Amino acid sequence: MRAYPTFLQLPLRRLTARQGEAWRVGWLSLWRPRPIEWQEFEEPRDPRVDEARRTPEGRILEWFAGGQTAAALVATPSGLAVEIDDLRYGFPDRPRQGLWGVRVRFDETGRAREPAERTRRGLPVPASALLLRIWRDAFS
Repeated sequence: MRAYPTFLQLPLRRLTARQGEAWRVGWLSLWRPRPIEWQEFEEPRDPRVDEARRTPEGRILEWFAGGQTAAALVATPSGLAVEIDDLRYGFPDRPRQGLWGVRVRFDETGRAREPAERTRRGLPVPASALLLRIWRDAFS
């Protein structure tokens, strides 16, 4: 299990825990301790996930995030992609998604198209609502 401070609110921590293929993400306030509400999900077992992690961009992300990444298979208009997210930093309503990651697109034969793309996640709600939620989670 690891804990990471949130942006703008150091007392609020995003927690990540991994057991086998399952990830758990939760939030902890250092100002107002309470039971952690874990959100759990599993990594897909698919050879394309392994191939995406072996791309240069996937290897850099794994190194940068210290292995705290989660992958998902995503349908796109041109086929299938694997998105790998850095789980250390993210939004409360999106436990599986980090603020950034990489996307590897695959062709019809299942081969990775290079280069992989960097991804950045936008705000899930207006900034004012997000800041209010983070404030409440940290202090109330």
